Amino acid sequence: ADLPLAIMPLIAGRWSGHGTVSLQHDPHRGTDMTEVELAEARFDWDAPHPVLAGVWTLGGAVRIVNEPYQSTLALERVVLDRGEDRARLAGTIDLTSGRLDLEPYVRLGDAAPLAERLGLPRAAGRFVLKGARASGTLDDPRIAGVLNWTDAVPDVELHGGVLRVSNARTASAYGELELDGQIRLDDPRLGFETTRIDLSNLTLPTLLADLGPDAAIDLRSSRLQGTLSGSLETLRGKAHLVITNALIGGEPIQSIEADLEGDGVTVDVRDVVIKTRAGTLVGEVALDVASRRLRGRLEVAALDVAALANVARAAPELAAKVGAHLALGGTLARPTFIGTIDLTGVTWDTVRLGDAQLAVQTLPDGRVDISALDQTFFRGLSLERAELTLDGWSPRRLAAAVRATDLPLSAVLPAMQSDA
Repeated sequence: ADLPLAIMPLIAGRWSGHGTVSLQHDPHRGTDMTEVELAEARFDWDAPHPVLAGVWTLGGAVRIVNEPYQSTLALERVVLDRGEDRARLAGTIDLTSGRLDLEPYVRLGDAAPLAERLGLPRAAGRFVLKGARASGTLDDPRIAGVLNWTDAVPDVELHGGVLRVSNARTASAYGELELDGQIRLDDPRLGFETTRIDLSNLTLPTLLADLGPDAAIDLRSSRLQGTLSGSLETLRGKAHLVITNALIGGEPIQSIEADLEGDGVTVDVRDVVIKTRAGTLVGEVALDVASRRLRGRLEVAALDVAALANVARAAPELAAKVGAHLALGGTLARPTFIGTIDLTGVTWDTVRLGDAQLAVQTLPDGRVDISALDQTFFRGLSLERAELTLDGWSPRRLAAAVRATDLPLSAVLPAMQSDA
């Protein structure tokens, strides 16, 4: 047979193949039964959505039983195949009340074409819905089962137009992801919300290039909401961030922890704690996503200068403790600073300089101007001028001019016993 098929609004196309149709009538019980069984029927479906359109093969049996007070549709081994894609359905539908008792199975050999046709970012991988159960009614169906997407194996439930996903887990060479969330399939914008995202050991060399080749990111207790078909501005979320094995400005960073909250416009980074071999830095930052401009503060207490990698390379004889109160500005690529720096117990090899308090400010040309708050700088010394040149966050050059006036050598060189 080669017949036009336009029986239902959602089914239009052509099919070819063979099957059997049987009709039974029981006059004593007042029942009628119609059964259709197809064997490898070829179905060229002009589906209303391009995701479903194509050439399918259809097999299985469908039985309709009409009783005096009830009509039932029974599905047996109904299978729809297209290449590596398969949909299988078994169970019953009460046509009188609309109640469902079905066992669906869905497999997509590659999810990328589906994602592209829905206007979503490209997503590849094998997609399988198995162990599922469909209940509820035709007007308000409820579907629960296990969704397997490549290495992810979440529990899924569809009810009231909302697809809920829980205990989704996936692992790759780039990291491990666990999440719970939901997507509103009845919303044209595909609004979504995650109630939990745990991302661990994220290593993306391109994305994290500024943090060094070995940096790893963990995101814990994360929440995110927005629309899949919308722009970045629709996103809202919060998370606890942990970064380990980072490298910033040439300095090894043991760990960075912070609380993140933001949207597609701004991101607030609060309760920042940066731990290094030299000491701990704390602060907070607000970042404008579009311009990458930032504002915030950074505070340091008793940082060991000798433990800084940049100082160890450029001035291994220098030792001191540093405290700082800095306001941050500029951009991620070209940060600016203004504030004060406290130097304690400064020594250069065998020379003891003592303590000093400095004021720092980034000039319009990017150089950081350094001046002494106390006129005498160190004891017997005055700071004529000083400036620091940065390449992003990395110090490149420090230049200073210092004048000595009545400098007691015995104060800076303990080996000198005279009052010269």
